[in-house]
Amino acid sequence: MSPDLKSALDTVLTALDRLLLMFKAERLIHMILAVAGFLMLVYAAIQLMTQPKGLDMTQMGLLFGSSGLITLSGARVTFFFTKSFGLIEEVTRALVGLKDKEDKPG
Repeated sequence: MSPDLKSALDTVLTALDRLLLMFKAERLIHMILAVAGFLMLVYAAIQLMTQPKGLDMTQMGLLFGSSGLITLSGARVTFFFTKSFGLIEEVTRALVGLKDKEDKPG
């Protein structure tokens, strides 16, 4: 590996570490919300199985609300990682000297 390429790789990895550190609190909040949504979903499932009267509006609200919270939290974390790794890819391509995504090294 050439020294220039190694330097570029070190720069990109440092940038990735900084980016992940900057948004650590946001990712933590979304993960806590996902866990809370999962616990709500488990509670709603237990309520549904233990109550003989069947499904009512409260349980439906718990089911849909908790599944929506899980989906939203997971989507935000996925969106964050997709954007951050896309940015790292662009920086890497710029440092290495590739112009477009279609350019192949070599």
